[in-house]
Amino acid sequence: MDQTIIAYERNRPACKTYIASSINYLPVRDAVQIGNLSLLRQLCEKQFNDLEQTKTHLPEKIIDYVRFILITLDQFLNEMLHIPLSQFENQWDTFYTRYHFTLHELKIYLFSILDRVNEFMRSKEDYNEIVLSAKQYINDHYQENITLRSVANYLHMNASYVSSLFKMKTDISFTQYLTDIRIQNALLLVTTTQKSAAEISELVGYSNPNYFIKVFKKVTGSTISEYRNRR
Repeated sequence: MDQTIIAYERNRPACKTYIASSINYLPVRDAVQIGNLSLLRQLCEKQFNDLEQTKTHLPEKIIDYVRFILITLDQFLNEMLHIPLSQFENQWDTFYTRYHFTLHELKIYLFSILDRVNEFMRSKEDYNEIVLSAKQYINDHYQENITLRSVANYLHMNASYVSSLFKMKTDISFTQYLTDIRIQNALLLVTTTQKSAAEISELVGYSNPNYFIKVFKKVTGSTISEYRNRR
């Protein structure tokens, strides 16, 4: 096991003992933004394993990596649940100035925080209820210019998180579900009224009739006139 001391030092002189290795921040950022803490833990596990095996890490780069994860997680918790990360680790934002870690100890420190946050989220959220609320909002407001962000705001949640959760629980995207609801209601108007495409477009939430006509044909395989004449 790597027992290298990972220490934060202000005005640290250049260190030739280590060779900087590449640490990819984007996957962990994306995992946090969609609220997938299980994926985040897997990504961190892989990154730490790579660092332990290669031993080509600059200590300050590892500290920066962990700080980035914690800062991003704090932002997510504040946006989604309106609670700070300090509820789970009250001095997380200064940990790097207070401790000297081995690489293994730093991993344990990070994972203990992730596990506490994950357990809290699982205990507080009924994922099915969230998706049902999102669906109900769409069903009630499909005639309006609603977006993923407006639904997320209604739920007081992060838009990326709502999108990921919706897809996970329904197997279709938010956009596809909204389109399906709009076209279902459009079909009802096509078969029960003589309203024009422009009128129907407005009634089911499309501000651009030409775009509505395009979507209608893509979903049904027919133009509005063709569909109406078959009924």
